[in-house]
Amino acid sequence: MNQDQALIEILNHAIELEYGALFLMPQHIARLGQSELAAGLRKAVRDELNHAEATASIIVALGGVPKADFKLLRPMETPEEMLRVHLAGEKQSIALYREAEMKASRPEHQRVLRRLLSDEERHQQMFTSLLARLEGAKDTPA
Repeated sequence: MNQDQALIEILNHAIELEYGALFLMPQHIARLGQSELAAGLRKAVRDELNHAEATASIIVALGGVPKADFKLLRPMETPEEMLRVHLAGEKQSIALYREAEMKASRPEHQRVLRRLLSDEERHQQMFTSLLARLEGAKDTPA
């Protein structure tokens, strides 16, 4: 497998994560209503759509076909579960975009991948902070 093919494979895995987030986030937002948690997800969902488009564009530029093998996705029940599943997805995306950036040989692809990585790191920080506040609020006596 040449370097471009390896990069396409990594990016197709990243696109699966982006589409998975896009599938789950609107359902979670609807269940969370107008809460701070829903607002955080609303910010992230716009980014995830842009990430999927940017990732697909790089795949096409490399001569590949964007594709995703979706696993069975089910919405989470509690706000904590919702944040944990999105946090896990961000961590996976960060690892994939780091690996992709190292394999990318074209400077324009490296720039896009660095931006995607930065967004995912920001999402990870946001979800970590929201989860910590949510868990802290549960530990505080009423």
